[in-house]
Amino acid sequence: MNDYDQPTLFGSDFTVPLSRKLIYRPEVDKSPDLMHRVRGLSFFKRHLAHGIASIGRREGLAARFEDASAAPVFLNWIDAVFAQKAYAYVDRRDYIIFGAGILLKTLLEEQPIRLLGATSANDSANPIAMIWPQGFLATSYCLSLLDAVLDQEGFETFSLASAAGDTGVWKSFRENVTEDPRLAIPYLDLFIGNEPNWQTPTWARSRPAQLQNGKVRLLM
Repeated sequence: MNDYDQPTLFGSDFTVPLSRKLIYRPEVDKSPDLMHRVRGLSFFKRHLAHGIASIGRREGLAARFEDASAAPVFLNWIDAVFAQKAYAYVDRRDYIIFGAGILLKTLLEEQPIRLLGATSANDSANPIAMIWPQGFLATSYCLSLLDAVLDQEGFETFSLASAAGDTGVWKSFRENVTEDPRLAIPYLDLFIGNEPNWQTPTWARSRPAQLQNGKVRLLM
């Protein structure tokens, strides 16, 4: 897929009620000042490993974050975020969302989440988690962290869009991100009701929220 193709979003197979949320605030929101603490490798590794394992247990999945992957995931994420940090001064809330999208892209690209099996037979298992367990866990962690950080930083949080519960969209998410991990960023935007930037997803300056702010012209 090139920079100018928008992925095909499959029609709905069925929609999972949004009461079966992707957001697990209690699993990630136990530390103050997450915005800054998560930028340290040691805290990042512990927080991510705990979050993935805890969310997995909630969904009947035994999963772990591989310690050996922590450093490359962290460095790739932090380098990508800080490379464009000037855009945080244009629209800080949107840049925090962009950072969460970059983290999701990095997790899906590096594939550090190992699925160990089901913790129990669960007839009421979340069908989205069953479509793509590793993708679900990574997405749930990133959205939960994003929700907590926006709240801690005094910004408006978000409500999940209907796409977040659409099994057809999740199938397209899995297929398109397998081909091009950059598309994890606009999918995260899609799930929280933002306008996605499908064409150049890793460019902060091309994000709709940034373009709507006149200050972005000073940086281009």
